[in-house]
Amino acid sequence: MLDQLLRIRSQFVAENVNLPDAFDRLALFIYGISPDDYWLHLPPRKDGVIKGVDCFLTSSETPAHFDDDARRIALFYSTTSPYKVDVNGHVWVANYRTGLSLSPFIYKQYIGPAYSHYLRSDRANRYTRLVVNPFRNCYARCKWCARTYQNHIGPTSSKLQADNTPPRGGVAIDMNAIRLLPQEVISPKELVSYLLDDPSVVNKNHDLRHLTEVAILSGDFPNNLSAISYLVELSELLKSSKFEGSIYYAGHQIEDESDMILLSQSSSHIDFVYTVEHFSRREELMPVKGKRSMGEVEEILRTANRIFGIQNVYYYYIAGIDPIQTVKEQFIRLRDIAIPQVFAFTPYNLDHTNLYYHSELHERLQQLLDIRAFMLDLYNRAIPGGSNRSLFPLES
Repeated sequence: MLDQLLRIRSQFVAENVNLPDAFDRLALFIYGISPDDYWLHLPPRKDGVIKGVDCFLTSSETPAHFDDDARRIALFYSTTSPYKVDVNGHVWVANYRTGLSLSPFIYKQYIGPAYSHYLRSDRANRYTRLVVNPFRNCYARCKWCARTYQNHIGPTSSKLQADNTPPRGGVAIDMNAIRLLPQEVISPKELVSYLLDDPSVVNKNHDLRHLTEVAILSGDFPNNLSAISYLVELSELLKSSKFEGSIYYAGHQIEDESDMILLSQSSSHIDFVYTVEHFSRREELMPVKGKRSMGEVEEILRTANRIFGIQNVYYYYIAGIDPIQTVKEQFIRLRDIAIPQVFAFTPYNLDHTNLYYHSELHERLQQLLDIRAFMLDLYNRAIPGGSNRSLFPLES
């Protein structure tokens, strides 16, 4: 495995001399890390049941002041991984020190109702993009997600006990990683009120005019709450707080032309992102989202294209589960309709590794690199996904 990894790595670095860290970032998601004993004492991650660690990922390309989720990376422990992290957080492969370093991620303690927000850089490398999730729950039940393991149940559940299998491959279930997620959704009015009280978000005038984008990453709104009504109200409240940037919505619950028109008429510029996620095995992997066939998805994106314009219509895709030929066919199919934002599939629990199309670790990594190369050829440019899991994690 190590020889194959180093061979692929050397080839990538030779072809992408300015982006050597990109390879190691992608590889870490597949191989995990073999940590120094110091790292084994860190608390487990809280959104799955794998014994893992949430870290800050640092590199020469990431400004030091990005001290938030913009640099967060979730890795799982693996005694078989060729990647090792030493006591100082430096990441090594074999005897070579990569350009990556890790430091522990300190979970934020939010005073208000359960929601999350953080700042990260926008597409012009300004530290002015606010990412908001108005609730921490999700009702879509996607089988590849971090929340696959019954996030509504407590640690004494009989189902959870049945899943408590012995460790495999150096990865162990940690019962402390189970948590109950709250059901409530913070209202737009409350949300903006809390944002205006956060000194790290507001400017010196205590308003939001300096923000260039507010991204709403909702997961899945509950059935009793309209996503379109929520976004329209939030847009108006942001405007009243002097926000003049764009709204970036990522979800699957705004599909009708009338809703899209209503959203397009709001007071903000809109970037519309539809969460396609996978091209095949859709109903199997996504009990809710997967009810839409790719034919229906294409029509939804065509409608969004007419209303928002192709430069403002995107779709999320998780690479690693579909065969590459399917990926290429669908990318070509949707090329003139919407822009893909592609992320590397990340295993969050013991069952997730069975979802990969390829069983061999080096084949999984090679597939990501092949998809990356295909995208560069198809679009003649890098298309970053806005996260460390993007196939273009360093390009802006």
